Amino acid sequence: MFQSAPHRDNVALDMIEARGEVRQRALVSLVMRLRRPGIVYCATPHDVEAVYGALRALRIPAHRYHAEMAAGERGGEQLNFMVPGRRTVMVATSGFTPTTGIAGLGEIGRLDLTPNGFGLGVQKRDVRFVIHYQAPASLEQYVREIGLAGRDDEAATCVMFHEPGDRSRNEALLSRLRVRPRLIAALAEALESYAHEGRPATVEALALAAGQSHHNAELLSAVLADAGLATLSSGWVRPRVPGPTLLEETRRLASRLSTLERQDEKRLAAVADYAASRQCRSLFLGRYFGVLRQEPCKRCGVCAPAQHTVGNGANEPARRPPVREFSVSYAGRAYTDRDHRSSPLTAKLGDLAR
Repeated sequence: MFQSAPHRDNVALDMIEARGEVRQRALVSLVMRLRRPGIVYCATPHDVEAVYGALRALRIPAHRYHAEMAAGERGGEQLNFMVPGRRTVMVATSGFTPTTGIAGLGEIGRLDLTPNGFGLGVQKRDVRFVIHYQAPASLEQYVREIGLAGRDDEAATCVMFHEPGDRSRNEALLSRLRVRPRLIAALAEALESYAHEGRPATVEALALAAGQSHHNAELLSAVLADAGLATLSSGWVRPRVPGPTLLEETRRLASRLSTLERQDEKRLAAVADYAASRQCRSLFLGRYFGVLRQEPCKRCGVCAPAQHTVGNGANEPARRPPVREFSVSYAGRAYTDRDHRSSPLTAKLGDLAR
């Protein structure tokens, strides 16, 4: 529960619905219009590289940050972005993505399920915009990320790109991160017999008994170890509690994980509602987090669409006109035939139909 507004009053919020190639064109156009420095959050390292490449191709100074980069390279990119006065753009995966949601269980670094992301501990005060290339998995995550904008109390802009497919993508990412209740229950049942005999089991043996992959069995064994129900060392899993206790505690753990899955669904639905809402964006966030504001913010894309930085029409960039005429070039020069060496070869589409 927030005691005040979940975002700064100097931050204007907006939403853009865009799909496919239109999304990247709209993003680049927006970045070119907004004041820098700024941050663009992407869902995956692949998206980071695509957006980073597009910005650099247009000579927009940009940095990147994601888990597939070497740690030293990530650190260098962050240091360059943090230099005061530099008008650059950081394109990154988020450091605020969901964990397993259970304290002490399945820490991200240990389970290696979520990429290292940008944002945690960043104290840059002059960030002028935060753009989400895709909708995040929750409004809780969104509020933490837009909290990086406008810390110097100057005007800042936060824009979320959104399309219906974003929810399916977030569901897929969460399914990889979350521990499924039925899978951990099956692994505990396989480990119970070893607990009765007082001997350890190999991860391979548990995987076969539970009908799971070696990778999943190792991850779930780590969760049981974090919960204090077993130890995991060099591929061996040793029960730390009697068989009945192991099953009972695992059932409780599975119940908590089931609750977490239901919470995920509610949070994903809240993001979709936020994207579709025509209510003041600040009012929507305030009411979601239990803060009752009496008046609209008069700055967001709903309250002031005509004067907002994104502007009208940004949601649907103009389509390219149909091609009527084209020219062919090679090796960086215009192609010329023997009779017209100084002119490129030009054709009309109507000529090709003859």
